[in-house]
Amino acid sequence: MFAIPGFLVLTVVMAGVVFIIHQRKGLAAAFSSATLLSIFGGLAGLISVVQSELAYKIVWAVCGMTSLLCLVGKGLSFKGKIFQSGFFQVALVLTLMVSGLGWIETLTGCLARSGRIALYSPVITVMNKTGGEDWRAAHITADSSRIPDPYLMWRPVPWGVYTSQGFKGPLAETPKPAKTFRIFTYGDSNVDGPDYGGWPIDLQEYFHQRGNSQIQVINAGVAGYSSFQGLRRFKSEVDIYTPDVVLVSFGWNDLPLTTGKPDKDYHSPPVIISYILKGLYRFQFYRAMQALVPSRPASTEATQVPRVDPTDYLNNLNEFVAEGKKRNILVILMTRPHRDSEEVLKQNPTWRRNVTTYNKALRSLAIERQWLFFDAENEMSDSKFYLDECHFTREGYRDFSKRVGAFLERKGLLPAKL
Repeated sequence: MFAIPGFLVLTVVMAGVVFIIHQRKGLAAAFSSATLLSIFGGLAGLISVVQSELAYKIVWAVCGMTSLLCLVGKGLSFKGKIFQSGFFQVALVLTLMVSGLGWIETLTGCLARSGRIALYSPVITVMNKTGGEDWRAAHITADSSRIPDPYLMWRPVPWGVYTSQGFKGPLAETPKPAKTFRIFTYGDSNVDGPDYGGWPIDLQEYFHQRGNSQIQVINAGVAGYSSFQGLRRFKSEVDIYTPDVVLVSFGWNDLPLTTGKPDKDYHSPPVIISYILKGLYRFQFYRAMQALVPSRPASTEATQVPRVDPTDYLNNLNEFVAEGKKRNILVILMTRPHRDSEEVLKQNPTWRRNVTTYNKALRSLAIERQWLFFDAENEMSDSKFYLDECHFTREGYRDFSKRVGAFLERKGLLPAKL
C-alpha cells in the first residue's frame, strides 16, 4: 500500500504515460489509455479493502503492463459499433465512477499512513478516572473472524480456523458416537486462543499422547464473550452436541465498564445493518468520514456499569451448573487467569483493579456449594506464561492444558482407556 510520496510518483508517472501517448498517437488513444489506467488504478484501491497485499500488487502490475503496451503498441481507442453503443457508454461511465471510489480509497489510505488524517475505530473507549472500554460494537461490525448474531451479539465465522459449526477442533459429530467422551470448553479469547486453537487443542493432544483417544475436546470459546453470552451459547448448543464435561472460563469481559447498557439489556443493531456496517468499516474513506463526526459525550461515572455485574456473573455460572445437572453433564468452573498480581491490579485506575474480585466471588461460591472448580488464577500466577495482561504465550497454553488434564485425571473425571 502506498504512502503519500508513492501516490504522487504513481500519479505523475500515469499522467506522463498519457501525455506521451497523446503526443505520439493522438487524443483518442490518450483518452482510451487514461480510461483503462484509471479503471485499473481504481480497482487496485478497491482490492485494498479486502486487505490482500498479493491481489493489490497483481492489479498494479497489470496496470503497469497496460501502460507499457499503450506506449509501445499501436495505441488504443474506443472505436467501432460496440464502443459506440449506448450500453457500452453507460457501462464505461459506471465503471469509471466505481474506479473513482477506488482512487479515493487509495488516497485516504495514503493520508492515514502518513498521519495526516485519523480513521475512526468502532472500539469505543471512555477515558475518565474510572476507565471504561466497550468492544461490543467492534466485534459485531468490524471483526473479520465474527459474524453478527441477534441472540449472541456475535459468533465465530463458520470458515477459516473455525469449523462449519463455529468451533475450533474436530467436527462434533451428531448424534455423538457411543464411545466418544466429549469435552466442551466455553470462555473468552484466552479459551478461543490463537488460530491453532489454544489450550483446548493442546488438551486434546495431551489425552491422545496418554492413550485416551476416545476423548474429544471441542473449543467453543469466543473472543470478547462475557458469561452472559457464553451461557446463552451453551444453552442453545448443549442438546445438539451432548458433551460429557464442560469447562467454563469467563470474567475478563464481564468486568469492563460499558458506554451504554449491560449485556443483558444490550440490543445489537439489526443483522442487516450490522452486515452493512461490517462492509463499510472495510473502507478507509468511510472511517475517515466517521472520524470527522463529533463523538458523543463520554458516559459519566454514575451511568457506567460493568457488562455483567458480580451478582449476574455468579448467577450465570450457577445456571451453567444447573443446566448441566439437568442433563447429567459435569460442569467445571474456572477462575479467570491473568498476568498481574492482586497488588499490581489494585494500583490500576481502570476496571482491571476488580479482576480478582470476580475470581474471589467464584471461589467462595464454589466452595460454599461444593462445585467442582479449577483455580486457574492461582495455577497460572507466573507472568512468564503470559503474552499480555490476559492471554497465554504458546508455552503458557501448553502448560495450562497439562494442568487441566492432570486435574481431570486426579479427580477421576475421565473414562478408562479403551
